[in-house]
Formats: sequence, C-alpha cells, structure tokens
Amino acid sequence: DAYLAKPFDQRELLALIENLISVREQLRLHYGTHDLWLKDTITLPSIEQNFIVRIRQAVESHLNEEGYSADQLAADIGLSRTQLYRKLKGFIGQAPGELIRIVRLQYAHDLLERRVATVSEVAYMVGFGSPASFSASFSRHFGFAPSKVAEA
Repeated sequence: DAYLAKPFDQRELLALIENLISVREQLRLHYGTHDLWLKDTITLPSIEQNFIVRIRQAVESHLNEEGYSADQLAADIGLSRTQLYRKLKGFIGQAPGELIRIVRLQYAHDLLERRVATVSEVAYMVGFGSPASFSASFSRHFGFAPSKVAEA
C-alpha cells in the first residue's frame, strides 16, 4: 500500500507506517459505524477507492447467485483468498463472506423498501437459497423481520 525507495531513513519508514495505520483505522471507524455498503468512497485514497469499486462491482454482478463465495470474489478481483481476507479485514474489519452477506441483505432491504417483490422473491433475488434462511439473517442483521420493512 505504500512505497519507500532504498536507502530510506528510519524516520521516513516510521512516519509511513503511522500514516498507513491511521488511514486503516479511519476506514475501520468509518465503515464500522455506517451500514456497510461501500458507496461513499470519495474520501478514500485512490488505491483504496479502486479496490472498493472492484469489490462492489464483483459482488453486484453475482448478487443473485446463491453459491457466490469469497473464493469466487477473490478470483474475480485477481487476489488470493488470503490476500482478499487481509485487505478487507484491514480496510473495513469484515471478512469477504461477511461482506457478501451484508451487501445481499442491504440490497434486499432496498428492494423490500421499494416493494419490488415479496419477501420470498427478494430472498431468491439476492442469492439466498431459502426464504427462512434469508429471514433469519435479515432479522439478525437489521434487528427486525423483513416483513416489517414494507410496513414502515
């Protein structure tokens, strides 16, 4: 995430490390306190912006695929699963599988809010294999049942 030409001064190295740690902590705080959807990337450094955009595009393009996994996400963006895990944990404190699930749930919430389809239909539209599993995950994530979204 950074480059330092040799020979380098120890103070430069320490300053660079402190800066990288500070940026990561800011990202973690920002995305940890927001309902994670990674659209507000304008304040991020350009490398992180590009990475987040690639992640978002990959997940969105496979949103309705039940079997889409962290392995496939890693392959889609050209990283090993381990590298993807480390980068996402470092940026936002989420593992790739968690991120995919959260993105699906947030899309589902949007669809339900717009009354695009029934709860069961939305479950399949966002890649869940069963409405019961979807409802349980949705309730755990948002703190209320998916059927309550349409009532609001």
